[in-house]
Amino acid sequence: MTYSLVIYLVLLFRRFGYRHPSSVPLQWFTNILVVTINLYQFFIIYDKNIPILEAVLNCLELFLTIIALIISCLTTRYSDFEELGAECEPKCPMNDFNVFSKIFIIWMKTLLKHGYKSTADLTPHLLPVCDYMKSLHAFNAFESADSKYNSNRLKSEIIWTSCVTAGALVLCKVAADFIQTYILAKLIDFVSDSDHMWHGVCYAIAYCLFNLMSRLFDCHSILLTILGSYRVSSSLTIAIYKKMLRLSAGSRRTFTTGEINNIMSVDVMTICDFIRVMTNLYTIPLLFIIGEYFLWQQLGPSSLMVFAVMAVVLPWTTFISKRIEKIQAKQMELKDTRIKQISEVLSNIKLLKLFGWEKPFMDRISKTRHQELHELKIFNYFYAIIYVCWMAVPFIMAGITFTVYLHTSVHFILFHSSYCLVSTNSSEELDESVERDERSDDSSDERYAVSLKKCCFSWSLEEEPILKDITLNVKKGSLVAIVGRVGSGKSSLFSALMGDMYQTGGSRSAMRGSVSYVPQSAWIQNMSLRQNIVFVSDYDRGKYERVVKACALDTDFNSLPAKDLTEIGEKGINLSGGQKHRVSLARAVYHGSDIYLLDDPLAAVDAHVGQHLFERIIGPKGLLRNTTRILATHHMEFLREADHILVLSEGRVVESGGYDELAERG
Repeated sequence: MTYSLVIYLVLLFRRFGYRHPSSVPLQWFTNILVVTINLYQFFIIYDKNIPILEAVLNCLELFLTIIALIISCLTTRYSDFEELGAECEPKCPMNDFNVFSKIFIIWMKTLLKHGYKSTADLTPHLLPVCDYMKSLHAFNAFESADSKYNSNRLKSEIIWTSCVTAGALVLCKVAADFIQTYILAKLIDFVSDSDHMWHGVCYAIAYCLFNLMSRLFDCHSILLTILGSYRVSSSLTIAIYKKMLRLSAGSRRTFTTGEINNIMSVDVMTICDFIRVMTNLYTIPLLFIIGEYFLWQQLGPSSLMVFAVMAVVLPWTTFISKRIEKIQAKQMELKDTRIKQISEVLSNIKLLKLFGWEKPFMDRISKTRHQELHELKIFNYFYAIIYVCWMAVPFIMAGITFTVYLHTSVHFILFHSSYCLVSTNSSEELDESVERDERSDDSSDERYAVSLKKCCFSWSLEEEPILKDITLNVKKGSLVAIVGRVGSGKSSLFSALMGDMYQTGGSRSAMRGSVSYVPQSAWIQNMSLRQNIVFVSDYDRGKYERVVKACALDTDFNSLPAKDLTEIGEKGINLSGGQKHRVSLARAVYHGSDIYLLDDPLAAVDAHVGQHLFERIIGPKGLLRNTTRILATHHMEFLREADHILVLSEGRVVESGGYDELAERG
């Protein structure tokens, strides 16, 4: 009666969504152990003269205790979070549920129920992601592990805990599997011998428990390795993307778009696939030894035929795996070429349509694609051969030795050997990509926003310097004008200041503070005018209107049908040159940086608009008056307002000083 009342109360708690602490299931689990011991002693005491009524009551008590444990583990429901409303933010169920729900993975019940009942989109029912599984958390662990981005060490740092835990669980699974074999032998002996009935019951219960433990160990080890592979995938992808953005100009030349896509998709996923099966590699020797021990007990010296089969098969599969590796590398190279060709076609599609060059370029891409398919076909042929070996060898071995004990072990040895080879190749490619030279950032000088002393810069270490003996000291909050003829090196100087060129001489200090760069060719996105100006910053209406008015864009916005919400075509095709430059300048001003590099932003606008932009933005009374501005210009009328003027000619500073000082020199 008491157990029935308790079960009723537990079900009532479940109905209203109250969550029990882990101590409640723990208490029921302890009761099960106590009741089981009492039942065992009961059968020993009465032996063959067992009172039926007391035996039924004891068994019923054990059954009700088990039911109470199961229901208490099911009390917390993920749907309860939805019923609590917006005040309670959904939490990751892997962190919120009690220990028994974690052990038996009961938090998957709701998702499985929705998937069983409906074939519609299950997105609204997906469980929240745990914080440690999110990309930012994984990447932070990745960065803190090793600043040199060594892929092997970083993989071990990020998933070390998961792999060790998963490996321990796999070892426990192996132990549980072989204990099942021992219990099954005892159960067979019990059937053939006339022994006490309760012995057979205990054997059957023990077999079921170890079978359950084996399945749980297997599920949790797989879950840990999958979660670990997701962390590696997200962290490696972010790290490679960040690395590609920071590559120097010389390093960037050696990488095509196709190579970057292959590294981030194929190579990273290959490593993640290897991580998912990695725990099996160090459990296989144990399986092999234990299995061989059992075979020796049953078959004697004939069990050694297993090693003969392995000696024949392993060299063959190793040879095919190396061939697969070479073919895959060639196929990836062709894929890189095809993606590069497609990118070139898409970038110049207007010229192709204008001159009618569609057919030659289509034939060129198709030829590369056919070569890629040919290599892919050879890859599949070899993979089919090695797959047949993986599938056939265990059966051949079982036929030779008259057993199936080592079937799983041999299968995994052959199967994972290719993962090792392919993963090694991917790791080498990752290491090669992330060890490229980066743009240098030297120590900063507190006195100046920008400081160069007799610096020389070139686009690569093998070329002659483009800029020579450049000396420049820019005080914080000052306006520096750079003038010179076309090709004198003004744009190259901006590239050098941003770290896109190699410094081959002199000393420099890094720019102190955030930097905004307005290039000669305005960069426009295919989105609304407002989105182009706000970009990645938060929208502030007052600040936005001030910037738009200062950039003389308010009149242009009023003439458009949707004003600043008007969608801009690809590369700003429906804007004039002056409008593009003003939008680009407005984006930089709205971002609010400490240093502004302005590469002739007034060249494409009318004289009165240029005067307006200088007075309202760049000049000493403009919006940027408290920031450091370096302006390249051909407009001589604005030089009087500059704090310092730099005259470039053929990559050298030929004159430097204030306006009055340079005017006196003539």
